[in-house]
Amino acid sequence: MKAIYWVILALCLSSCLAESVTPITKVGDEVLDTRLFGTWYWHQARESGYIHIGKANDQEYDIVMVAINQASMKPDVSRYTGHSSTLANNNTYLNIITSNDEQPMYLFVKYTVNKQSMAISLAKTSVVKNAILSGTLKGRAPDLSAKVFDTQDNIQKFVTDNDDPLFEE
Repeated sequence: MKAIYWVILALCLSSCLAESVTPITKVGDEVLDTRLFGTWYWHQARESGYIHIGKANDQEYDIVMVAINQASMKPDVSRYTGHSSTLANNNTYLNIITSNDEQPMYLFVKYTVNKQSMAISLAKTSVVKNAILSGTLKGRAPDLSAKVFDTQDNIQKFVTDNDDPLFEE
Protein backbone atom coordinates (compact mmCIF):
# COMPACT_ATOMS: atom_id res chain seq x y z
CA MET A 1 0.00 0.00 0.00
CA LYS A 2 1.23 3.48 -0.89
CA ALA A 3 1.16 5.91 2.03
CA ILE A 4 0.95 9.67 2.01
CA TYR A 5 2.42 11.75 4.80
CA TRP A 6 0.82 15.14 5.29
CA VAL A 7 2.47 18.09 6.89
CA ILE A 8 -0.86 19.85 6.49
CA LEU A 9 -3.95 17.77 5.84
CA ALA A 10 -5.93 20.56 4.26
CA LEU A 11 -6.13 19.96 0.56
CA CYS A 12 -9.87 20.25 1.14
CA LEU A 13 -9.39 23.79 -0.03
CA SER A 14 -10.53 26.51 2.32
CA SER A 15 -10.47 30.27 2.24
CA CYS A 16 -7.22 30.56 4.25
CA LEU A 17 -4.86 29.29 1.56
CA ALA A 18 -2.23 31.02 -0.53
CA GLU A 19 -3.14 30.93 -4.21
CA SER A 20 -1.62 32.38 -7.36
CA VAL A 21 -2.96 33.36 -10.78
CA THR A 22 0.36 32.16 -12.20
CA PRO A 23 1.72 28.63 -11.76
CA ILE A 24 5.36 27.98 -10.83
CA THR A 25 5.95 26.71 -14.39
CA LYS A 26 3.64 26.62 -17.38
CA VAL A 27 1.55 23.57 -18.20
CA GLY A 28 3.61 21.43 -20.59
CA ASP A 29 7.01 22.81 -19.55
CA GLU A 30 7.78 19.44 -17.93
CA VAL A 31 6.75 15.85 -18.50
CA LEU A 32 4.44 14.24 -15.97
CA ASP A 33 6.18 12.72 -12.95
CA THR A 34 4.96 9.13 -13.23
CA ARG A 35 6.06 8.40 -9.66
CA LEU A 36 2.90 10.24 -8.57
CA PHE A 37 0.53 7.89 -10.40
CA GLY A 38 -1.50 5.64 -8.17
CA THR A 39 -3.58 5.74 -5.02
CA TRP A 40 -2.02 7.18 -1.88
CA TYR A 41 -3.61 6.49 1.53
CA TRP A 42 -3.42 8.24 4.88
CA HIS A 43 -4.88 7.64 8.30
CA GLN A 44 -4.95 10.02 11.23
CA ALA A 45 -7.02 10.05 14.43
CA ARG A 46 -9.72 12.36 13.07
CA GLU A 47 -9.51 11.77 9.34
CA SER A 48 -8.42 9.17 6.83
CA GLY A 49 -8.70 8.83 3.11
CA TYR A 50 -6.84 8.67 -0.13
CA ILE A 51 -5.69 10.65 -3.10
CA HIS A 52 -5.73 9.05 -6.52
CA ILE A 53 -3.44 10.68 -9.08
CA GLY A 54 -3.94 9.74 -12.70
CA LYS A 55 -3.35 11.25 -16.09
CA ALA A 56 -5.83 13.92 -17.24
CA ASN A 57 -3.90 14.39 -20.51
CA ASP A 58 -0.27 14.41 -21.64
CA GLN A 59 0.47 17.53 -19.59
CA GLU A 60 -1.75 17.40 -16.50
CA TYR A 61 -2.73 15.15 -13.62
CA ASP A 62 -6.27 14.22 -12.64
CA ILE A 63 -6.37 14.31 -8.84
CA VAL A 64 -9.23 12.83 -6.83
CA MET A 65 -9.22 13.15 -3.05
CA VAL A 66 -11.53 11.36 -0.65
CA ALA A 67 -11.27 12.47 2.99
CA ILE A 68 -13.35 10.62 5.56
CA ASN A 69 -14.20 12.16 8.92
CA GLN A 70 -13.67 9.36 11.47
CA ALA A 71 -16.45 10.59 13.78
CA SER A 72 -19.22 10.88 11.19
CA MET A 73 -17.74 8.51 8.60
CA LYS A 74 -18.93 11.05 6.01
CA PRO A 75 -16.69 11.24 2.92
CA ASP A 76 -15.71 14.54 1.31
CA VAL A 77 -14.81 14.03 -2.35
CA SER A 78 -12.82 16.65 -4.30
CA ARG A 79 -11.41 16.65 -7.82
CA TYR A 80 -8.60 18.80 -9.22
CA THR A 81 -6.21 19.06 -12.13
CA GLY A 82 -2.59 20.11 -11.90
CA HIS A 83 0.92 19.78 -13.24
CA SER A 84 4.38 19.38 -11.74
CA SER A 85 7.36 21.72 -11.61
CA THR A 86 11.01 21.22 -10.73
CA LEU A 87 13.08 24.30 -9.90
CA ALA A 88 16.80 25.01 -9.75
CA ASN A 89 16.85 23.81 -6.13
CA ASN A 90 15.84 20.34 -7.50
CA ASN A 91 12.68 20.31 -5.37
CA THR A 92 9.42 19.16 -6.89
CA TYR A 93 6.10 20.96 -6.69
CA LEU A 94 2.52 20.50 -7.83
CA ASN A 95 0.55 23.40 -9.27
CA ILE A 96 -3.05 22.48 -8.43
CA ILE A 97 -5.90 24.40 -10.01
CA THR A 98 -8.29 25.37 -7.21
CA SER A 99 -10.98 27.02 -9.34
CA ASN A 100 -12.19 26.75 -12.89
CA ASP A 101 -13.65 30.23 -13.08
CA GLU A 102 -12.58 32.73 -15.70
CA GLN A 103 -9.26 33.10 -13.88
CA PRO A 104 -7.86 29.80 -12.57
CA MET A 105 -6.00 29.99 -9.27
CA TYR A 106 -3.10 27.70 -8.39
CA LEU A 107 -2.20 26.17 -5.07
CA PHE A 108 1.49 25.27 -4.62
CA VAL A 109 2.32 21.93 -3.02
CA LYS A 110 5.85 20.63 -2.47
CA TYR A 111 6.21 16.86 -2.75
CA THR A 112 8.75 14.08 -2.39
CA VAL A 113 8.17 10.49 -3.46
CA ASN A 114 9.87 7.20 -2.78
CA LYS A 115 8.70 3.72 -3.73
CA GLN A 116 5.93 3.40 -1.16
CA SER A 117 5.32 6.85 0.27
CA MET A 118 4.76 10.46 -0.68
CA ALA A 119 5.17 13.51 1.55
CA ILE A 120 3.41 16.73 0.67
CA SER A 121 3.34 20.21 2.13
CA LEU A 122 1.12 23.14 1.20
CA ALA A 123 2.64 26.59 0.81
CA LYS A 124 2.28 28.41 4.14
CA THR A 125 -0.15 31.28 3.80
CA SER A 126 1.63 33.37 6.44
CA VAL A 127 4.92 33.30 4.49
CA VAL A 128 3.18 34.29 1.24
CA LYS A 129 1.14 36.97 3.01
CA ASN A 130 4.30 38.50 4.56
CA ALA A 131 5.96 38.53 1.11
CA ILE A 132 2.99 40.40 -0.34
CA LEU A 133 2.87 42.90 2.54
CA SER A 134 6.64 43.54 2.27
CA GLY A 135 6.47 44.02 -1.51
CA THR A 136 8.52 40.90 -2.34
CA LEU A 137 5.53 39.47 -4.25
CA LYS A 138 2.70 41.33 -5.95
CA GLY A 139 -0.70 40.34 -4.67
CA ARG A 140 -3.44 40.85 -2.11
CA ALA A 141 -3.49 39.61 1.47
CA PRO A 142 -7.07 39.94 2.75
CA ASP A 143 -8.02 38.39 6.07
CA LEU A 144 -6.46 34.91 6.39
CA SER A 145 -5.77 34.33 2.69
CA ALA A 146 -3.14 35.44 0.18
CA LYS A 147 -3.60 35.91 -3.57
CA VAL A 148 -0.46 36.27 -5.71
CA PHE A 149 -0.61 38.25 -8.96
CA ASP A 150 3.08 38.22 -9.86
CA THR A 151 5.18 37.03 -12.80
CA GLN A 152 6.37 33.47 -13.19
CA ASP A 153 10.02 34.53 -12.81
CA ASN A 154 9.30 36.30 -9.50
CA ILE A 155 7.28 33.35 -8.21
CA GLN A 156 10.06 30.89 -9.11
CA LYS A 157 12.66 33.08 -7.39
CA PHE A 158 10.47 33.44 -4.30
CA VAL A 159 9.78 29.68 -4.05
CA THR A 160 13.45 28.78 -4.57
CA ASP A 161 14.75 31.41 -2.12
CA ASN A 162 12.12 30.65 0.55
CA ASP A 163 11.59 26.90 0.22
CA ASP A 164 12.34 26.03 3.87
CA PRO A 165 10.01 28.54 5.56
CA LEU A 166 7.40 28.25 2.79
CA PHE A 167 7.00 24.48 3.01
CA GLU A 168 7.27 22.78 6.39
CA GLU A 169 8.75 19.30 6.28
